[in-house]
Amino acid sequence: MFFNHVNGKCEIIYDEELKQFRLWYLNFIGGVNEGVNTLGYRRVARTESTDFLNWTRAEVVLERLNTRFQTHCLPVFYYAGVYLGMPGIWETMGERRVYTELAWSPDTVNWHRINPGTSFIPNSDVKGVHDYGMV
Repeated sequence: MFFNHVNGKCEIIYDEELKQFRLWYLNFIGGVNEGVNTLGYRRVARTESTDFLNWTRAEVVLERLNTRFQTHCLPVFYYAGVYLGMPGIWETMGERRVYTELAWSPDTVNWHRINPGTSFIPNSDVKGVHDYGMV
């Protein structure tokens, strides 16, 4: 079902119309540097199941833009005939924060990022508060 490293950041929905579960997870490729996964890269993979026991082979559905800003997670929900996602984009250098963007998909496989590189829900600018590093 899964391939390479599953980091544990998973999002799952049940599609009533198609009668299937859909799961997105952080798929990490690469190595570890001083206990932090910085040598590789992150991407989001997706799999589906009708019974929650047997899953399709996962496929990558969202890739990084570059080495510095990589996909970290993808919360998904259905709204007005399309799937909306809020990709968490992890900054691997500098501030090392996760920025929330907005994306949409007609089918949960083909994702279109709206204004890549711009936060949909901005992080706080005040260091130490709960939403500084990640919303």
